[in-house]
Amino acid sequence: MADFSGRNIDKNQLLETLKKGGYVLYFRHADPAETTGDPGLSNEGIKKSELLKSLFVREKINVLSPVWVSPAKRTKQTAEVIFGTEKIQIDTALYNMDVILKDNPVGDEKDTKVRLIKMLETIPNSEMNTVIIGHHFTFGIENIRIPYLGVVVIRPMGIGEGYEVIANLEL
Repeated sequence: MADFSGRNIDKNQLLETLKKGGYVLYFRHADPAETTGDPGLSNEGIKKSELLKSLFVREKINVLSPVWVSPAKRTKQTAEVIFGTEKIQIDTALYNMDVILKDNPVGDEKDTKVRLIKMLETIPNSEMNTVIIGHHFTFGIENIRIPYLGVVVIRPMGIGEGYEVIANLEL
């Protein structure tokens, strides 16, 4: 299997790694019903979300609460189908992921960047993974297009220590 950048990824090895925990999983929401406004998920998006839920259960990939989502209906609905409503925490900063790539943001953008980077640098509790469901974002990796329900797997190094993108693929 190849990731969005064309690198070969051993899916089974990646699943084993995720079972051990300690990662941040940044998902793009599932397929929306519409491409304008604030739509919910299409039938295809719901179906794919249910398949991803089955993967998490079957492979025993543990997820830390909360599951972070943007305020968009499609991100909330994706999280609800996969993880249930009780785990969801809305964060408006997830609408503005591009601020991470700005060198010297000021004001609200600076605060948003700090909050987002903290999410990505925080190491989850033992045997758990943090899940974020947002929108298309490249993490500064050239020539990638994250498909609906594509995931960017991130290894957090700790607050102030950075993070590393280790894989990006469609599960």
